[in-house]
Amino acid sequence: MVDRRFFFFPFNATFSSITLWVIVLIGIVQLNILIILLSTDHSQYLGLDQVGKLRNQNLHQRYQHDVGTTNQGIRVTNDELPQVTRFEGRNKLNQEKLGRENRFDGNNNVLNSVSVSKEKNSLPVIDQARKHNLLIKSGNSVHFKDGDIKYHLPQKKNSAGPSIAWLMSYPNSGTSFTIHMTRELSNTTTATNYGGEGEIRDKPSTPIYADGPFLELIPGRTTELPTSYILTKTHCNKNSYCVYCSPNKFVLSPDSFVLGCRSGRKLVWKRDDNGKVNKMEVIRINTSYKLDEVKKAVHMIRDPFDNLVSRFHNRYNAAVQTNSKQSEKFIHNFPNNIAGFQAWCESIDKNNEKLGLEDQLNKAIGTRLPLKNIPCISELFRYVQWHNHAFSVIKYHKIDSLIVHYEEYENHYDDVVNNLFSFLELSRQRKERYPFDLGKSYKDYYEKEQILHFTKAAQKISSAETWEHLKRYF
Repeated sequence: MVDRRFFFFPFNATFSSITLWVIVLIGIVQLNILIILLSTDHSQYLGLDQVGKLRNQNLHQRYQHDVGTTNQGIRVTNDELPQVTRFEGRNKLNQEKLGRENRFDGNNNVLNSVSVSKEKNSLPVIDQARKHNLLIKSGNSVHFKDGDIKYHLPQKKNSAGPSIAWLMSYPNSGTSFTIHMTRELSNTTTATNYGGEGEIRDKPSTPIYADGPFLELIPGRTTELPTSYILTKTHCNKNSYCVYCSPNKFVLSPDSFVLGCRSGRKLVWKRDDNGKVNKMEVIRINTSYKLDEVKKAVHMIRDPFDNLVSRFHNRYNAAVQTNSKQSEKFIHNFPNNIAGFQAWCESIDKNNEKLGLEDQLNKAIGTRLPLKNIPCISELFRYVQWHNHAFSVIKYHKIDSLIVHYEEYENHYDDVVNNLFSFLELSRQRKERYPFDLGKSYKDYYEKEQILHFTKAAQKISSAETWEHLKRYF
């Protein structure tokens, strides 16, 4: 006969033994539930008040912009019931899908997690830094808690900070002069799409908005942040002015062009495989910001004859400063004179003809051009196409614009500067001139017959608005 004491519930058990068995069973059930929960990617649905508390508790968690390492990362969807998901270890931050954006300072410290819609951009990083005590006040100056990088943050007209005013310029058409002159005469900070190309190349870029553009800061120099518009350097899509790109790359659509206008790169601290920041090394990351914050554009135009030769000089100088066999070959084949420029143009055009230049240009402008008679046709097309797209983008997106011809600095310096400052709503702090040297004209780099063919081709390629502003040079 089997002893019933070995059954799960012995019929002759006392009250205390039954209680003990019940406790053991409850413990087993709870253990199984815990194992299931730990092995499942689960989410909790919390009320808005609980979400706010949790988010505030985690306000200063450290994230990497693309991949973050944190003990408890909190993200909220735009669904009817906000969903808070806990993440352990390394996690991909799918911000676009979740409709949330984290705000960072220059060292990749999260400033805030702000709810945004698809149509609106984020609050500026600098404005969030104000709210969360990540700035240091020193007299009338305010700066990030970084030590070396500082600039004035005056009282602003609105909490959204300065809007972006593009300085749209084809390379070598007066970009650097206009940026530097604006900073020096107004004592305000300027910006750029291209973090790390200024004097500070060993520290993270300081963004105006989370994904750019970035402040052009100078060590040991304090400038004010503009209250209304910040002049921001952009050359737009890099393929549009790429000397050695094939025709199928440098012939662009307006959509590709404008995407380049709001794209660039930023410097961030490098992280190891465990997500730990290495503050001894920075890396470059491609980035782009929304068009919503771009309210104005300064469109720079330079004499095409001078602009093209200046680009050749830029290539030559770069070769001189580079110690390589390729640079030596460039210097030998294309000396820094008229013959060198003509040889450089011919070399580029011959190579592009093999890559279908004629067909690409015909599709782009709807008519055939006698390529062999047009000097530097590849460079001419890139130059004119760039300005066509610039005018088109400004008009289509209804961006308030100002046209500045580089040569006008020579004879109408004060008028140009005053008009520019009025357009940007800046105050001129210094009345003396910032040094300007127009340099020589390079029209003599082209033969008379070449100039005639050059002129006809430029007019055919140009849109009506572009030609209205270029015809003065021919």
